[in-house]
Amino acid sequence: MKINKPFLILILAVFFNSCSVINKTSRTDLSDGFYIKNPGEKVYVFVLENEVLIYPANKSEGKMSVEKSSISNNFPPEDVHNHNESAKLKQISFDVDFITVPLKYRNSQNGVEPQLNTEINASIYFGLRKDRYHIGYIENPLGIKYREIKHFGFSLGLFTGLGSSAITPTTTNDFINHEYDGIIWNKGLAGIFALNSFTLGVALGFDNLLDRNRSIWIYESKPWLGFTLGLNIN
Repeated sequence: MKINKPFLILILAVFFNSCSVINKTSRTDLSDGFYIKNPGEKVYVFVLENEVLIYPANKSEGKMSVEKSSISNNFPPEDVHNHNESAKLKQISFDVDFITVPLKYRNSQNGVEPQLNTEINASIYFGLRKDRYHIGYIENPLGIKYREIKHFGFSLGLFTGLGSSAITPTTTNDFINHEYDGIIWNKGLAGIFALNSFTLGVALGFDNLLDRNRSIWIYESKPWLGFTLGLNIN
């Protein structure tokens, strides 16, 4: 296995120190916007510091409007009136992310053992995203009910970008006798899963070397599997 340890440590450090940013931008938090409320009712959600208000909404002439005079649901932090209200919401949107693949698993090629590579790369991801939220209340041992918002999200799409890879005699069937970092074009399919504050991305990709040695590079257009980290930019 070929692992650049300093780079791997840097990636992990950035990941753990950026969790709050990644979680926030991955849309795991319920935010203001239009949603579909089971069983198919269009609503507008307005999130305040101490309340979550849900208003009926309608679509006419291609434009959404909110019935401001009526509130279908109000979810304060505590259910002091023991109403046991709950709501299920879903939202479908177009997702644009900036992603990187810190770890790539490459299968055995031309007698070279399977590789777990850490490579510098950056890509733009485009996909269709579906988020589901369940708002309800849970009761503690004192009988006090607190608001709880559960989230599940899934996005599937395509990515494309640039990166680098070590080009060596081993990865070129000894056609070259020197080593260098080649520029590669990354592309493929990625899926992003979110469960409450936990987010995980997986990718199936292909690389193309952007220089004259692409025809002798053993990983040219060969599939790899990887884990992704990303930041939402839309």
